[in-house]
Formats: sequence, C-alpha cells, structure tokens
Amino acid sequence: AEARARFLRWLFYVSNTVHADLRVAFYAYRYVPEAHIPGLVGGVRARFARHLDMLEAEIARDGSLTGAGPTLADEYLAVCIRWAQNYPHASGAVLKDMSRWPVLLALLQGLEAADPVQTACRAEFIRDARPYTAPTLPDVPRSEITG
Repeated sequence: AEARARFLRWLFYVSNTVHADLRVAFYAYRYVPEAHIPGLVGGVRARFARHLDMLEAEIARDGSLTGAGPTLADEYLAVCIRWAQNYPHASGAVLKDMSRWPVLLALLQGLEAADPVQTACRAEFIRDARPYTAPTLPDVPRSEITG
C-alpha cells in the first residue's frame, strides 16, 4: 500500500504540475492575450525549472521517484522532459544544459537505454538513440498520422 501511494503521488505530481505547466506554455494563446504570452511563458519556464530542482532532490534521495526502481511515473516525467526539449518555445533555455540536474539526467539515460523504451520509440517513429537526453521530433510517415 505504501509503494502504491508513493507511485500515485508522483504520477499525479507529474500530471498536475510538470505536464500541466508544459500545456500552458505550449498553448499560451489559449490562456492570455497575445501581448501577455511572453510573461506567462517566462513564468512557466521558471516554474518548470523549480519542478526539476525538486524532482532532482527526490530522485537523488531514492534513485527514482518511487524508490522502487524506474516506474511509469519516471517514464512519464521523461516523456514530459522530451516534449519540453523538442518544443523549446515552452521551456526556453531551461533544458539546454542538464548539468543542473545530474541525478535526473542519469535517470533519463538509464530509461532511454532500456529495451522496452527503444521498442516503444521505434513503434512511434522516434529514431533517436537518446530519446530523452538528445531528442528530435519524430519522423512519422504521413500515412501513419491519425490526428
């Protein structure tokens, strides 16, 4: 029960803070008039960096968000970081240098080297050898685009 609670805490944290802030940055025009977008996105970028600072400390303490090795919560965080890197208008220079978060960087490197992640990336037309630490946009064939 304790492990499940910790997993859910971090899963919801990533969902309701990291992912939610990225969504605001990606779609800032939906939240404020155009003249206010730079201020909103700047604030979101600063918050994103603070989220990573806090997550860095948590991962340093236990090796992963749950302390039980990598889980879906860690993968979800990794995907959010990938999105932030691929869409720099949202994260700005925040992720240009991950040396500020060496423990988080090590977790991302371990995750991206895992066979299941590599298999999932191939299925999603992600050709990056390092999908979380040096991502590029997917190369999706037009026939595969569904949305």
